[in-house]
Amino acid sequence: MSTSPVTEGDRVTLNCFTTCNLTGSTYIWYKNRLFINNHTSLYLNPVSSIDAGNYSCAVKGFDELRSPEETLTVLYAPKNTSVSVSPSGEIVGGGSVTLTCSSDANPPVDKYTWYKNNVTSPKASGQSYNISNIRSEDSGEYYCEAENEYGRLNSSIIFVNVLCLQVDMSATTVIEGDRVTLTCRTTCNLNGSTYIWYKNRHYINNNTSLYRNPVSIMDAGNYSCAVKGFDELRSPEKTLTVSCCYLAPDTSVSPWVIVVVLGGVLTATALLLTIYCTLRSRCTGGSGATGETQSTHPDPNNSDRHTALNMKTKSPGKDTTAYCESNSDTYTSLNIRRRPLEYDTLDFKAKQCHLQPGSS
Repeated sequence: MSTSPVTEGDRVTLNCFTTCNLTGSTYIWYKNRLFINNHTSLYLNPVSSIDAGNYSCAVKGFDELRSPEETLTVLYAPKNTSVSVSPSGEIVGGGSVTLTCSSDANPPVDKYTWYKNNVTSPKASGQSYNISNIRSEDSGEYYCEAENEYGRLNSSIIFVNVLCLQVDMSATTVIEGDRVTLTCRTTCNLNGSTYIWYKNRHYINNNTSLYRNPVSIMDAGNYSCAVKGFDELRSPEKTLTVSCCYLAPDTSVSPWVIVVVLGGVLTATALLLTIYCTLRSRCTGGSGATGETQSTHPDPNNSDRHTALNMKTKSPGKDTTAYCESNSDTYTSLNIRRRPLEYDTLDFKAKQCHLQPGSS
C-alpha cells in the first residue's frame, strides 16, 4: 500500500504479502487495530474520508504476528458545515451576537464566507461573524460557505430573530412599601403600539408602563412584555425581588468602645481637677503673702524698725527667722513683693539679733 495521500473518490487497493512460504494462506485485515475481513487484498473503491486510518494484516492462525501499520490519508472537500449562535436563546436588540461556522475538511477549511438570504453581496468573511448593537433589521436567515482546495460547501440556514423589546425596572430589589416602575422598551419602530404585560408568564394588563405604588410582597416575580398582535415575541423576563419589611439597624456597640470612651472621660475629669486645684493653691498662697502682717510692738523709746520674715513667702535658702532681744525695738512684717532694696538681707541687725531655725 502506498502511504501517499489519496483524494476522496479515488480507487485504493491494499495488498498483504509475505517473504515466507505461506501458499494458500488466508490473510486477516485490521483497521486501527480492529478486525475488518479475511481477504488477501482490500479494495476501497471509491475511497471515502471514513476510510482514512491505520491498516495492518496478519496470517490467519498467527493473528498475533501482524504487519507494521500503514496510514491511509484521504483528502476531501468540506463536510458537515454548520452554524452556531452565541449567546444562545433570545436575542435582544442593542446587544451583540456572534455566528460561528464549523466544517470537517482535509486539509482544513481555509476560507469562510457569510451570507444573508435575499442579500446579494456577502456580509462578512472569516470563521466567526460578529453583529454588534444588533437591530430588528438584522433579523433574517444566515448561512456560511466553507471552502478548501478540494471544494466548498454551504451550511444549513439559521434564523436570527431580534427581539426589540426589553423590560426596564426602576429597581430590581425593593422593600415592601416602596414605589417601582416597569417600562417596556423597544429598539424597533413600534409607534402607537399597545404593550402587553406578563407576570410569571401570565397576562396582567395592556399598558406601556407598569406601576407598583406601594409595592407589595405579592408583586415579586418575573415580568415580561410584548406588543399586542405579536404576543409570541415576548421580551426576556426580568425578576423583581421584594423584601417583606424594613430591617432594624444594628445598634449594638462593642464593649471596647465603651471602655475607651469611659477611660477618656475619666482622664479628662482627672486632668481638669488637677488644673483646678493647682490654680486655687496658687491664688491662696499669693493672697496670704501680701495680706498677712505679724503683730508689732511699738516702743516709743526706740525709733528703730525691724522687719520680720513671713515664713509663707520665704525664699529658698533663707530658712531662718530674725528676732530681737530688745523689747524696745519696733519691727514690722516683711512684704516680700514690696520690700525696699536695703532689706535684701537679714543681717543688718546682726549685732542685736540672734538667728535660730525658722518659726512662725
